[in-house]
Amino acid sequence: MKNIINIIKKNIIKPSTPLKIIKSYHQPINNQYLINQSNFLKKELEIRLSHRIRDLINLPYGLPLTDEISTLTESYIVSLEKVNKNKIINNSIDVNNFTDVLLSIRNRHTNAEFQVSNSIQKIKYFDLINNKTLNKHLDKYFLERIGVRTLIGQQISSVKENKNIVQKCYIKNIILDSVADINISSDRIYHDTPNINVNIDPKIHILYIPSHIYYIVNEITKNSVISHFSNNMEEKPINIDVSEGQDDIIIKISDSGLGFPRKKINKIMSYYYSSNPIEITPELELTNTPILGGLGVGLPLAKVYSQYLGGNIFINPIENHGTEVLIYLDKTENAIENLI
Repeated sequence: MKNIINIIKKNIIKPSTPLKIIKSYHQPINNQYLINQSNFLKKELEIRLSHRIRDLINLPYGLPLTDEISTLTESYIVSLEKVNKNKIINNSIDVNNFTDVLLSIRNRHTNAEFQVSNSIQKIKYFDLINNKTLNKHLDKYFLERIGVRTLIGQQISSVKENKNIVQKCYIKNIILDSVADINISSDRIYHDTPNINVNIDPKIHILYIPSHIYYIVNEITKNSVISHFSNNMEEKPINIDVSEGQDDIIIKISDSGLGFPRKKINKIMSYYYSSNPIEITPELELTNTPILGGLGVGLPLAKVYSQYLGGNIFINPIENHGTEVLIYLDKTENAIENLI
């Protein structure tokens, strides 16, 4: 234990190295590339995992004392120990062994969002919670978590599948995949499916991480669907429009779910807000069934995903009519990780 404490102390004072993900992870893959990437990743993960442990320990409002955050912190310590045990990577065998370690780390932290959500549910009714303070801490944690998973994902994808995680993404295909999953959830919960119109030139594409686009679009659209069914507006369409600008791909999701007062935007974008909270059980964690809502972290986390590579999300509620959400995805290849 003393050794891991020293490792953490040594690394938390070092800054992370923000990467040009799109440019860096859209390159030809060869053996020397994998060796260099592995050695860089070993050092960088020691820093970033140490930061994760620090961030979890420093969470406010007693969150570090909850079982969920305590367990999550311990799992990061285990992961840091595993990375630290690896020596310098010199050949393809070393690369494969190191990648197996990273695969186990990715699997170990798969349910971190659920763990954070459940811990927040335990403190959300405390009167002293400051939404801005909590959001600041969790934004930082999730931004760097996304960064860690992106780096690990690139290593696993390039070694195990000989491909990069950054791909030529056709936006329409990703949106249609999201709509299909939402229809499954809606049919199960409401015994009906929403009327979703997708208006986009099928040729619009972007070099990006497909899973990030899917997550962002899926979370925003799910909220529109819930609003429609909750307000008996399921016959009215939810419109998803996409346009391409000089620097951004812009996705507009608009609904007729009656909207909400503008003063509630900060509440809706907070991590402890959920219109229909559910408890995340081990059984639910293991299922592949799409969840329509209730985690409480979906909207703020979608915004963090967009900001990770220089984009953003803006919400425009039109009270007694509906809500418009604008998603900006930076399409410039020089976009740098946002880890602040």
